Amino acid sequence: MVGDWRELWRERCAARHTVKPCRQVDHQKACAAAQPTTTTATTTTIPTRAPPAKTCYSVGDPHLKKFDGTAFDSHATGWKTLYAKGDLKIDLEQATWRTTGGVAINRAVRYSTDGGNTWDEILQDGQLLSSGATKQFVNPNVKLTVGSADYSQYAWASIPHIYNVYVTTNEYDGATGQCSQGRLRRRLESSDGVSFPSGDDVKVSREVAEEACAGLAEQQSNCVTDMRMINEPDAVDKIKEDFETVESTVTALEATTTAPAMAATTESTEDVVTSDSSTMMHVCVSTLALASLLVV
Repeated sequence: MVGDWRELWRERCAARHTVKPCRQVDHQKACAAAQPTTTTATTTTIPTRAPPAKTCYSVGDPHLKKFDGTAFDSHATGWKTLYAKGDLKIDLEQATWRTTGGVAINRAVRYSTDGGNTWDEILQDGQLLSSGATKQFVNPNVKLTVGSADYSQYAWASIPHIYNVYVTTNEYDGATGQCSQGRLRRRLESSDGVSFPSGDDVKVSREVAEEACAGLAEQQSNCVTDMRMINEPDAVDKIKEDFETVESTVTALEATTTAPAMAATTESTEDVVTSDSSTMMHVCVSTLALASLLVV
């Protein structure tokens, strides 16, 4: 009798729980027909923002702007490090511009890719980089832009060619030099600035300089300062022209650095497929076994 009951149970279980499409299965029943199931994890992309690139420069007599936007002038003479990080070092040689002394300018440019042990290029007398107006370094990621202004037509200019230099990078954290640290001085040297001509010595007044530089934006103050410092009426147009070039160069460089680079970090998981056909049999057999115990 018990054997007949067990056989009947098996038949009913098999008949009621034949594997069916998942949409027809009543999952509340003890002998639910388990279908293969797939669990898919959603891919998660976490964007990380790289530091924005910034431009530091040294232009004119010279006027410097650091990566953080701080501006200052430097009239100390000698080689000054503009930017240094890792094995890259970029130096400018500042020298007195006029035969009578006074303001300084950038007379020469040099850079090293071995920490200053040797110099890859040294530029002077208006010479530009072997690669042209710019030089791209990889490690650190730095773009060096060099421009030259020709003042050879002026007798008062003891140095006929001056350099305007720009460093563009997003690797400024941990860098040294004037671009990051501000004004640098040698011992016993002063870099406190030079006074404007005054009294009867004035040949280019503040009003004349301000009018000539009125069309400039960020470089307007630098333009006015240089005109008054040089104090030569025949150089007014030339100085204005040079600062127009400086301003357009800075604008172009900053236009390429306004959108920070984005780096994406992606986490993904594979699909996990589980087939539980054995689970159905386990449930049915277990129920049958329990029923047998109860009968016995």
